[in-house]
Amino acid sequence: MPSVEFLQKIRDELKSRGIVFQVLPWKCSDPQAYARLLELGVESFATDYPAMTLDVVHKYQKRQVR
Repeated sequence: MPSVEFLQKIRDELKSRGIVFQVLPWKCSDPQAYARLLELGVESFATDYPAMTLDVVHKYQKRQVR
């Protein structure tokens, strides 16, 4: 995975331009990796594990509501 600093810089650049922060963590089946990417501001995933990714996203969203 790219460094936290790189991802934060890209996130800020994309946000300033109104572009969705999407990543393609192909062949990554680690839910913690997706959770970390969400924490870093990723807004969209293209993945070969959609069910697992949706589960992680839903759990993340529930934590944000509290």
